[in-house]
Amino acid sequence: MKISPIYKKYLSTWALFWAACFILLVFSYLIFVGPQEQTKQQLTDQIEEKKQLLEVAEKSAEPAELGKLEESAKQINQRLSDFVIEPHNTSDLIFDISRLAHSKQVESFSVRSRDRANTEIPQIDLIEKNEVSISFVGGFLKFAELLNELERNNPIVFIDSFRIGHSIRRESMPSAEMDLQVLVRNRGKSDS
Repeated sequence: MKISPIYKKYLSTWALFWAACFILLVFSYLIFVGPQEQTKQQLTDQIEEKKQLLEVAEKSAEPAELGKLEESAKQINQRLSDFVIEPHNTSDLIFDISRLAHSKQVESFSVRSRDRANTEIPQIDLIEKNEVSISFVGGFLKFAELLNELERNNPIVFIDSFRIGHSIRRESMPSAEMDLQVLVRNRGKSDS
């Protein structure tokens, strides 16, 4: 059975027509429907996220949850006090550091607040850092003892840098300098 050339032409025309329609259909899906499905998925995800936030907000309004949240806030505040001192206690901290140095019997001890003191920490409104420099003369063991005591201090003192310099004269002790940072509650915002 042989197909006549007219039917071949007719069949090939219809095949090309349906192929073009199929390609047009796929192209329109990719252009119009595909992005809408992505947008629909993004909106669905956003709705789910908002539902979860709503559930948390509704649950936190319950009296039992309020008690838990208050207790959690107290614990966080207590942990924060391990790291942060009140602004009026900064002079006491410097006095404590001086007392530690005296107990370790270091010589020529000096402590001073740096000029850039109380710089705010980015993205944290309630805390600023206070920079303190100390210098003294003493052997390596005294330096290590003082360093260990400062690291164990409460509130925590961060040791930013330290330098030990040797003496020109053999009989004298080496000198040491330490730059410390202490976290302090922001004066303007700690009262609120």
